Amino acid sequence: MFYNNSLGRWAHFGGLSPVKQSHFTADESAMTFSSPPRRRGIYAFQARLVDLFMIGSTYEVGHVSNKSFRLRDDNGTVLDFDDHLCERLGPKGWRISWVSPQLRALLKKKKIKQSQLQRDDYGLITVLRKPRVFSYTGLLWHHLLEAVDPEAVLEQRGKWVLSSFRSWRDAFIRQRHVDLQELHTTLGADLGSDVLTQLSKDPWKGSGMKMCTDHLEVFIERPK
Repeated sequence: MFYNNSLGRWAHFGGLSPVKQSHFTADESAMTFSSPPRRRGIYAFQARLVDLFMIGSTYEVGHVSNKSFRLRDDNGTVLDFDDHLCERLGPKGWRISWVSPQLRALLKKKKIKQSQLQRDDYGLITVLRKPRVFSYTGLLWHHLLEAVDPEAVLEQRGKWVLSSFRSWRDAFIRQRHVDLQELHTTLGADLGSDVLTQLSKDPWKGSGMKMCTDHLEVFIERPK
């Protein structure tokens, strides 16, 4: 399995110092699925399984996380999305189908991938910065409650459980098999046998249909 050599590698947008979590609550009954389990720490994803939806305020340039910036040409002019890009709705969601020659040259010059581009609330092109990838094999909070060995759970808060990296790794591998089975049985049964060839062989990656990865986020109190 391609994850074996990368399970200790994590992706995070921003620095690695613990961040004060403004949405932390001591009232567990008020916690949502992703409410931080501790007052300070950082969210992260497996380096090869980053869920852009879950990182929050991804394309808001003014967000404190500083995850994105507006794309400017050589004259310092911000670029309008509709002047340089065209989107179309396909079977896998919205995809960019046309890029202007000017923008294509600018992306090549600045070494920016097309997948990093997005339209902000003002109709301008923003660029998602690349996440920071780091190594960590210490204690971590995660959502794999159903897959982790109950004896390995050190603490639980809301939908989070705290365990060692090794226990999380074992749970991660079990969860992969669970998600793969659900993808090929439940989803396949709902959509019909004719779509089975479109399902990814991996539940979370690949060009075919796959499962969401929001349950794979982790929270690390002391990443370094």
